[in-house]
Amino acid sequence: MKSQQLEIKLSNKMEEDIKKAQSKSTQAGADLIYCVNLYNQAQSKRFEEMVATTLELKKLEVERVEMM
Repeated sequence: MKSQQLEIKLSNKMEEDIKKAQSKSTQAGADLIYCVNLYNQAQSKRFEEMVATTLELKKLEVERVEMM
């Protein structure tokens, strides 16, 4: 009888642990997706700024050459 009660307790504890682990895993996955999206946005913005800066530098170089 006590052995069955102990088995049930252990089984319930294992189920709780599994649910907690699944919840943590799901949250970690959501956090990862959020971070990847932030990274992609930052990378895209950096690329746009790099292109804009390069075009501005080109324009300034053309002006400098024309001035000479």
